[in-house]
Amino acid sequence: MKTIYLIMIFAILLTAIGTAKASDALEYDFNQANEAYQKGDYEEAIDNYLKLVAAGIDNSTLQYNLGNAYFKTDQLGMAIACYHRALKLDPRNDDILANLEFARQNMIDKVDPTATSPIWNWYRSIVLYYTANEWTVLTSIFLLLSALILIYMIWTRERGMIVKGILSLLLVLFMISGICGGVNINLNYLKSRGAIVVPEVSIKAGPGGSFDEQFIAHEGLTFDILKQESGWYLGVFDNRLKGWIRVADATRI
Repeated sequence: MKTIYLIMIFAILLTAIGTAKASDALEYDFNQANEAYQKGDYEEAIDNYLKLVAAGIDNSTLQYNLGNAYFKTDQLGMAIACYHRALKLDPRNDDILANLEFARQNMIDKVDPTATSPIWNWYRSIVLYYTANEWTVLTSIFLLLSALILIYMIWTRERGMIVKGILSLLLVLFMISGICGGVNINLNYLKSRGAIVVPEVSIKAGPGGSFDEQFIAHEGLTFDILKQESGWYLGVFDNRLKGWIRVADATRI
């Protein structure tokens, strides 16, 4: 038994050492990327940031820095995609919002925000103001408070209007936050989005180069991906037009 315990302890120590070394290596890549960016070697910075992405690192700072590096190398579509990814993780970050807006101003295809319903735009801004995790926490808090009030009412047999009103309010807030959280997850994670990453592309009427051209789109324009077929995406673009684009000409957000 002592031998088994010693082997287990040795294995745990090896795992801990390996994890520490891996963490140090990732931190080294991140520092190297930042140093390369500061020196103006943006291609090197991109390579090092992408090593972190390939290692499974996904946080708003990494995506934001990667977006900045892409923007410095005139890769507008990739920059906009990275800023969108960063906003999913940190939706109230003023720097990310400012850089995304600045990048959009460099787009050829201008998107009119008034083309969609102002009520939907208002509701969407509220839903995306918090992350999916934050909505989950809020929903859980309202549910817990509702349960505590209900237990209090059963335990004390209190049926006053004030207690009932508080319980009703908490239940309403629970439902609202739950719905907002569901919509947030749908917009950020269940609904596939893409961004054009080539300077100019012909959007087709079908999944192939032989189909008629619907319109010309340019780098940075984002779109909802409806489906993928034979190396093509069918998308509804932010300019409210619909058509097919080659997978190679876009990146998923």
